[in-house]
Amino acid sequence: MINLNSSDFIKNWDCLYYYESDLRTIITAEKNLIIQSENYIKELRKTFNEDIGNDAELNYKPKNYEEGSFQEQYYQHYYGDSEEILNRIAQSQRKSFVLSIFSIVEGQLKLIANLVENNFDFKIKIKHLTGENYIDRYWLYITRVYGIEYNEVEKEYNLIKQQQYVRNRIAHRNSEIDESRLNFINDTKGLKFVKFGSDYLVEISDSNYVHELIKNIEIFFHNLSKAVDKRYKEIKNAG
Repeated sequence: MINLNSSDFIKNWDCLYYYESDLRTIITAEKNLIIQSENYIKELRKTFNEDIGNDAELNYKPKNYEEGSFQEQYYQHYYGDSEEILNRIAQSQRKSFVLSIFSIVEGQLKLIANLVENNFDFKIKIKHLTGENYIDRYWLYITRVYGIEYNEVEKEYNLIKQQQYVRNRIAHRNSEIDESRLNFINDTKGLKFVKFGSDYLVEISDSNYVHELIKNIEIFFHNLSKAVDKRYKEIKNAG
């Protein structure tokens, strides 16, 4: 049972309750879409594997090199394209969710920054700030101008910034990554890179990467909302 008297529901700044309620809806919808997408991919792979399992030409042990070579050519001719299409569908959907999740990040940070700017008469406005992107600009406004306690959301925000590199490469560089970041890709669960000519391309090898990303975003905004609310009380008490 939800405790409406818990600190998660009592807000010094009333509008934050409605903000969090709306955000929960957005996050839940995104999670459901991710699950449906992965279930769709699983069904496609299941059908694909069943077709292979029922193909007599692929269900005997080759007796010699010629038979093995025939099986390999047969597989590539009848199933090679289908396998590649399945892999493309999985990559396309997972990468689309990464872009969608970061769209949520930017949109929600903008909402909070605008909320603060419209309710407090700070001399520095959002438009006065510069950063590499809009996420940085809104973050600077919330942390430096409004003055929340950064350490309350530092861990999750740093993780978001790390993965923003992946998002930017997907969005602007056709998934091409710098050779200097290969270790970062290798060390990130659910990611891998493939070599295509002289280029290295990032791939999302495990759907858990997307699930963990949205989970981290959810925790980040929950903690950010509490930090914003706490700062609101401090400013109001100070007069």
